[in-house]
Amino acid sequence: MFNNYPLMMKLKDWVDLRKLSECIMKTIKAHPAFSTVIEERNGILIQRYVPDLIKNIKIEKISEAEFQATKDDFVQPLYMNEPMLRIRLFETEKAKYFFYDVHQIICDGYAKKLGAFDIDKVYAGEELKPDEWFSYLE
Repeated sequence: MFNNYPLMMKLKDWVDLRKLSECIMKTIKAHPAFSTVIEERNGILIQRYVPDLIKNIKIEKISEAEFQATKDDFVQPLYMNEPMLRIRLFETEKAKYFFYDVHQIICDGYAKKLGAFDIDKVYAGEELKPDEWFSYLE
C-alpha cells in the first residue's frame, strides 16, 4: 500500500458530475499508466496495460451524514494486481465531492498534477492526445 497522497475535494454546485465522470474516463484513456496492473511472470514483476481496467466512474448518491461518517475510510490499500487508481464521485443533499487515490508506482506527484489538469482541460472542451507512454506500449 503506497498511496500517493489521496485527495478529497468539495466541488462547486455548478459542476455536472455526469460530465465530470465522462471527462475523467477520457483522461484515464489518454494516460494508459492509470490502466495498468503489475503482475509476476516467472519471478519477474511486469507492468501490463489493461485498456478496460476502469470501466466507468459512478456517481454515488448518499446522505451528507453517511458521507461524513464514512469519508475517513475511503483510503484503502491499493494492490498492484488490481486497479491502482481509485476515483469516486459523491452527491449528497448538501454538496458534491471528488475523491482520488492512486498508487505511487503508476503516478508520481507530477503525473498526478498532470492528470488533474487534463481532467480540467477535457471538462472545458479540449481533446487530449495520448501521452508518450503509448509509444512504450507499441
